[in-house]
Amino acid sequence: MNEMTRPMVCNPVILGPVDDRGAAARVLGRIAELGLQKNAWEIDTFGYTVLTPDQVAPAGFTDGLRDHILDEAAKVSGERPSLDSGTQDSPFLTFLGRTQFLPEILFTDRAFEQAMMNDNILALVTYMLGESCLMTAMNAVVKGPGPEYLPLHVDTPEPSPLPPYATTANVTWLLTDYDKANGGTFFLPGSNRWYRAPMYPESIDLEPVVTPEVPAGSVLIWHGNVWHGAWPRTTPGVRVSLLTYFARYYIRDQRDDAVGHYSERVTDEMLARNPERFAVLAGKKRGDVCDEQHRRTSMFA
Repeated sequence: MNEMTRPMVCNPVILGPVDDRGAAARVLGRIAELGLQKNAWEIDTFGYTVLTPDQVAPAGFTDGLRDHILDEAAKVSGERPSLDSGTQDSPFLTFLGRTQFLPEILFTDRAFEQAMMNDNILALVTYMLGESCLMTAMNAVVKGPGPEYLPLHVDTPEPSPLPPYATTANVTWLLTDYDKANGGTFFLPGSNRWYRAPMYPESIDLEPVVTPEVPAGSVLIWHGNVWHGAWPRTTPGVRVSLLTYFARYYIRDQRDDAVGHYSERVTDEMLARNPERFAVLAGKKRGDVCDEQHRRTSMFA
């Protein structure tokens, strides 16, 4: 095996005792309190986990998210997408396929703030990214039928070899049923522990991937290092999802180049009606858990 084909593997960094001001105890305690140990294990082992509808929201909440996204899509296109009879004549062709992309959905309805602040979701995100992490993007996606698929890739923005811990995480609310025919997301389980992005031939080799088949109302959460992609939708209608991207406090805002930081858009009214953690996630307030040095010495801070 030559240098070009040798797999890039990185050993996790072993740290000595650190003073994290109780961050690890709080984060791990919250996982135990909410009964999310299995989900945390799945993230560590496979790179992703699924929260069932009864773990995330009361009946009707996700239907409301879906309907509001379809209403917002209609404001852009002039026609409300059909859940059951959409065709591949969609004028929207993006890097995600035949999709209508709504990047500022957070500011259209309070329900999206509530989705962002969901207890179980935040507990798992904090487990991966620490108490000082930020929400760097919230996008609604309406995906119609078409031949395009999204090859395997990672969400971590750093070059390979990737850090042995998460620096980003994706939370996707599945607002319609998810499977291969509906254009669902697929994963290469365990690839989060390879600490590198796929090379091109690997990115299009989809034989070993796994596609979660889960009902509408579920939430899919994954580690930024895991290899994942999305199938083309081959059935009529549309796949509706809400993607929320979280990152460690030093990772650049995904929307920075386009419409400005989320922190610049968040209003005083939004801050007043949400818990204090909302301001930290939105970049309006630095967490008071640890100072700069403490955040650098504990992955839970």
